[in-house]
Amino acid sequence: MSISIEKDLRAILAKETVSLKRRDLIQHSSDALSTYRLFGKYDGVGGLPQAVVWPESREQVAAVLCYLASRGIPVVPWGGGTGVMGGALPYRGGVVIDLKNLNHIDSVQVGDRAVVAGAGVVLQELTEELGHSMLAFGHDPWSLPIATVGGAISTNGVGYLAAEYGSMGDQILGLEIVLPSGQILDLKRLSKAAGPNLDNLFVGAEGTLGIITRAALSVHVIPESRVLKAIKFHSFEEGFFAVLEMYDLGLRPTMIDFNEEFSGIKKGSLLQGETILYVGFEGYKEHVEAGVKRCIKICRSHGGLELGEASAQLFWDQRHESGEQYKRKILQNPGKNLRKRSYSGVDYLHVCIPVAKVLEYRQFCQEVLNTHAIEVREWSIWGRPEFFSLLVVDPWIANGGRFSVMADVIDKILRTAQDIGGSIEYCHGVGLKLAHLMERENESKFKTLTVIKKALDPTNIMNPGKLGFS
Repeated sequence: MSISIEKDLRAILAKETVSLKRRDLIQHSSDALSTYRLFGKYDGVGGLPQAVVWPESREQVAAVLCYLASRGIPVVPWGGGTGVMGGALPYRGGVVIDLKNLNHIDSVQVGDRAVVAGAGVVLQELTEELGHSMLAFGHDPWSLPIATVGGAISTNGVGYLAAEYGSMGDQILGLEIVLPSGQILDLKRLSKAAGPNLDNLFVGAEGTLGIITRAALSVHVIPESRVLKAIKFHSFEEGFFAVLEMYDLGLRPTMIDFNEEFSGIKKGSLLQGETILYVGFEGYKEHVEAGVKRCIKICRSHGGLELGEASAQLFWDQRHESGEQYKRKILQNPGKNLRKRSYSGVDYLHVCIPVAKVLEYRQFCQEVLNTHAIEVREWSIWGRPEFFSLLVVDPWIANGGRFSVMADVIDKILRTAQDIGGSIEYCHGVGLKLAHLMERENESKFKTLTVIKKALDPTNIMNPGKLGFS
């Protein structure tokens, strides 16, 4: 970066909120996407940004964006840096705009069941602050201890409570957004807007259209009652049919986490697996009691066996442990290249597909994976019956892995999800990892989206290379 650009940035921001130090550049060179999961597809990954800035207001964000756009310098918005799809990688260099200083909770509006918070507020801090007013938040991901408001909106993440409350985008009442031109779109809190809701355009856009600086979010009173159950099934199919029957009846749990996990230990030629449904209900007491009673009846009719309250509570208590581990091992050890710390040979896919095709699709995936001797460690449904996930392990990882084979198999599985009327991701966003499949997701709509992208970001500085934009 030229001395003049550095000088200009320091003039826009306070001196201490602009850094060209190698330690800061390395820390902002990678998010939680491991090198392995890119399968060697992208050249240039691993490079450093030219600078990192930490604006402290929306006006500073606007000034920086306007300045960088005038010079065609790429911009990478940065929330917690904890995304697993490469959405915060400075793939083409440029300036990382770290929003951690936009970390103020402006107001908790108890009567309106709303909160207004900066993009840099960590979700756990938001949840704790709401708790002081006996309020709760509907978005509760594994990454609660490390993810930020802005990052969760930009990926439209899904959490443990999605069965009732939906995705992060479903919590939004209004957004404050800074466009690449420096124009600020003011926040207006509305439960229903007249005409098209422009805010929705920026939900899940991963910072490619503008930067979210503040959000008004819907909250709810801490439930009077919550009951958790853990139910074991003999097979994935039995548990899945139990979940479907609940939905057919209109029975909507607050939480659904249904998975078939394999330990990697074989009995004969088959992996040993365990299939458990963790299900939760919350609300007023009578509602919860009725929901739990009918849920148990349905599960028993499909061969389900209750495991006891201790199992369910342990699951609930440990649901954020992976986020806590990441915080301890990675975020509290800054200055290192994060992607180099994870080379486990594991990949995980989260597709949204028509409910009627879930079991058929699962069988297809199994056949494709068997053909290449790739092990499945987990099948799961998270939140809703159409949210289907799988975790796979590269059998050649001890010898460095076989990127081309794994890449082809993963893409075949994802393309098939698209072909049967589904989507390639429901949980973590697209980022860089799945960018090559975005145009295929819906070609005609993607063309329209590129028109919008060009109108809002004519110099293509906003998080280039992400979400399928060239």
